Amino acid sequence: MINALKQEPKNTSIPVIFVTASGDIADEQRGVELGAIDYISKPISPPIVLARMRTHLALYDQKRELEEKVRECTQNLTETRLEIIKRFGRAAEFRDNETDMHVIRMSHFGKSSGNAKGVVPKA
Repeated sequence: MINALKQEPKNTSIPVIFVTASGDIADEQRGVELGAIDYISKPISPPIVLARMRTHLALYDQKRELEEKVRECTQNLTETRLEIIKRFGRAAEFRDNETDMHVIRMSHFGKSSGNAKGVVPKA
């Protein structure tokens, strides 16, 4: 059952807790290997189950928040690096009037020729 759930890409991050009457350590290990985050043996204690569910959901939420922060920081770094490159290009053009914005034109050429990062390959 967990295999079918985890095969869908949108379900891979769903936390799964096994509940079983088996007290066998091998079963517990197999459950974890299949992707479970926890294993509860019967007879179950409702307060313990609720506590574990709250803990795992809190961890899941923290993980999502951290992943979002990493995405934001990565985006900020990318934008900052691009801005630095643009400013270096402008500084180079400022110092050499003879090239008439050659560096900036070449960066646009590199970007329009299919190079998504706008970097001109070395000759």
